[in-house]
Amino acid sequence: MRAFVLDIAGIRVALSSSQPLFMQALMQRYADFHSAFPAQYHLHIDATWPPAHSHPPGEIGLRWESRGCRFDAPGVQGRIDLDAEHASLRLTSPTPLEDAEYFLRVVYALLAFRAGGVLFHAAGIVRHESACLFFGPSGSGKTTVSALSPNAHILNDDLVLLLPHGDAWIAHATPFWNPTQVQPRPGKAQVRLLLRLVQSPDVRLEPLYGATGVAELMACLPVLPTNPAYVVTLFERARTLLESVPAYRLYFRKDATFWRVVEPLL
Repeated sequence: MRAFVLDIAGIRVALSSSQPLFMQALMQRYADFHSAFPAQYHLHIDATWPPAHSHPPGEIGLRWESRGCRFDAPGVQGRIDLDAEHASLRLTSPTPLEDAEYFLRVVYALLAFRAGGVLFHAAGIVRHESACLFFGPSGSGKTTVSALSPNAHILNDDLVLLLPHGDAWIAHATPFWNPTQVQPRPGKAQVRLLLRLVQSPDVRLEPLYGATGVAELMACLPVLPTNPAYVVTLFERARTLLESVPAYRLYFRKDATFWRVVEPLL
């Protein structure tokens, strides 16, 4: 079976597998993000399909290397070699699609970093051709604000890829989601607002800046901050993002009234 080219923010990864049924599942999952253009990177996945019925539990172990990283856990072994523009993954776990998606997130976190950007935990919501990034830890309300924005373009309700463009930052959709989330749609938009979500009975904005703002942004960068070699550069990118885009704490209720204070800023 021919490789399937996944395109996120113009960064294209060719996915291939020795297991045709698993490959079909990947193609269906990422169909909206398929590209007909050649890929810059390649990921080959060997997977047991149908999935194994049981497997000893264990968290995915990640070990950083100078050229990328390795994964090693029960049912999951993989390697990302950035210099060779190649990654490989072997799966015998009971959740191969989910494990492959986690691996892909790490692949794209590394490739975004190489391209001068970051992968960022945020709901990317586009209104009036402008992207608002609603961010915060798990449970802060990213999926909630996305569900409360039915007329907006949802790039993703949890994870977007940010790339610099001159003095601006562009938010790009990613295809990573599960049935409990709002399904993402391909697209991109210039980032106009950074909004740290705070659930509250009141609806209001509070400026976010300085070291506190940078720390809040750093806390929403997945995976890469665990490698000391990336931290200084990530810190500088978070600082640049905060200097380029107005940032606020958004105190909000679980209804759409938050748009009354957000929309005038777009």
